[in-house]
Amino acid sequence: MDSKNSSPWSFTLPTLWLCLSLCTTHLCLGSNTLSANQSLSGSQTLISSGRNFKLGFFTLGNSSHSYIGIWYNNIREQTVVWVANRDNPVADRYSTELKISGGNLVMLNDSRVPVWSTDLPSSSGSSSTVAVLGDDGNFALKDGPNSSVTLWQSFN
Repeated sequence: MDSKNSSPWSFTLPTLWLCLSLCTTHLCLGSNTLSANQSLSGSQTLISSGRNFKLGFFTLGNSSHSYIGIWYNNIREQTVVWVANRDNPVADRYSTELKISGGNLVMLNDSRVPVWSTDLPSSSGSSSTVAVLGDDGNFALKDGPNSSVTLWQSFN
């Protein structure tokens, strides 16, 4: 192919595709599972498999503080059903993250200080521990992706 007929997009489209695929491997938006090597921050969310519930960071009213919680996905007005850090809101959700660390779900603020945790004994989980948002709105920490062993859950 000569340079007159080559498209200026020949390099940028594959590069764009690569960037998008790398972005989605960090945390697949729309996924219902948070793995030990992933974190959730900013506007990233988990969505239950039947798309009934969403988990992520949110603010209430005109507040500048953020919380991590679960709300109905298909209702226009955000209706929150569970909040993790009700007593410890964070100032900046873009520098705050929710991740699995030491077998626990941990929310770290912008200074990397834990503001909320499931507070399980560190021997409870393994490197394959995952957190799954169920279609019933329950967020559960499981011993592994296919495990029936629940280490912690947002509600019974």
